[in-house]
Amino acid sequence: MKVLIPTLRSDLIGGKETFTRDLALGLERRGHTAVVLAEPHPHAARGMAADGVRVCTDWNDIGFAPDIIHGQHTVDTMVALTRCPDAPAFYQVHGAAAFSSPQPHPRIYRYGTMTGSLANRLSIEMGLPRQSFVVVQNTADLSRFANVREPPARPSKALFYSSYHRPESRTFEAARAAAEQCALEFHCVGRPFGNRIEQPEGFLPGFDLVFACGLSAIEALCCGCAVIVLGMTSCGEMVLPENFERFRAANFTIPFNAVPPSVADIVAAIETYDAMTLRGVTALSRTACDGSRMIGEMIDLYGTILAEHGMAERNEPAERRALAGMLRTWSPVVNLNDRHVTFEPTKWRSALRSIGAQITRMEDR
Repeated sequence: MKVLIPTLRSDLIGGKETFTRDLALGLERRGHTAVVLAEPHPHAARGMAADGVRVCTDWNDIGFAPDIIHGQHTVDTMVALTRCPDAPAFYQVHGAAAFSSPQPHPRIYRYGTMTGSLANRLSIEMGLPRQSFVVVQNTADLSRFANVREPPARPSKALFYSSYHRPESRTFEAARAAAEQCALEFHCVGRPFGNRIEQPEGFLPGFDLVFACGLSAIEALCCGCAVIVLGMTSCGEMVLPENFERFRAANFTIPFNAVPPSVADIVAAIETYDAMTLRGVTALSRTACDGSRMIGEMIDLYGTILAEHGMAERNEPAERRALAGMLRTWSPVVNLNDRHVTFEPTKWRSALRSIGAQITRMEDR
């Protein structure tokens, strides 16, 4: 199977990029061909390509017609669907940002979300049947996270691991104050702190307790760290066997309407630390969050999509309407970006013009 994975960038900076790398490498290990098509980036050489992923920045370098497109960003996916008129697609929703919001298209047969609640919401918002959405949970490549630490009897070193909280946020301040009250050496890593890490598998095992959410929480759990789950505006419980499935179903995060962070509550969560319990949580995490299972599920899903596509008739007018709808949605964004150069308007204008030109060629046929 030949899989094309269009994405914004191939340097490793976050969850989407890590997912893309692990997916591409996992498919290759199972005998399939996976190519990541990304925008040129000055740090790309030290990202996915350095890990063995085949990365292209030019359509002419791909070298094959894909059997299926695994989309993750709106514009890039629409370009791929237009350039590959015979290929079906799967669209992975990684978040609520405009550039990754899903756009209905006749050749997108399934939409993947990290939680069931997001699948339900998008089904209503997009007017698509619930069976068009599948839950694809975050996982970790255990061959990469092979170093599992032995938990100490008591924690002594804590890490705040997040790119969403600034040093002045209430959540960060509450976590720091709670760690100090528990006599924990406190460290912080993430974009707001100016010290992102590119190889968490070698860094996380140095900490007893990690404040994190989403994929970052999964990586820490698989390393044998105790994890207290962060939300965008709060800080929750420590992951324990009795709440593991609940946190797993919510992608190890907390709802926006959760109670504000409390130093006393965080101290109480820290005090639930128990080395023997933590060993059980680590074992649960490495079973439930094993990336090889996700690869197998994706291959099965691709097969289902290819079978459905093989029985479907192409609807070019509907495809053009879908592309026109996306252009209409993105036109105000491009106009806004023209006044805010930090949003790289040239890149978006170029992408939209590329789609527009291809739609024109389709209409002329």
